[in-house]
Amino acid sequence: MEIDPILYKKMLFIYKSLNKGWTISKTGEIYTLSKKHNNKRKYYKKSYLHNFMQKNLETDIIKQ
Repeated sequence: MEIDPILYKKMLFIYKSLNKGWTISKTGEIYTLSKKHNNKRKYYKKSYLHNFMQKNLETDIIKQ
């Protein structure tokens, strides 16, 4: 079975984020990720978002 590489990366990213406690919602083609932080809204720096994306897009743990 062949799977589109972009679809695979989206699924992997969502799966890893959910396992780390994030809530994901989708409106149209836009995904929104949120996580409770003492019931306060928190905004992250670009560097945090970059690292978050990198960690959740790594595929090395899936390969066997």
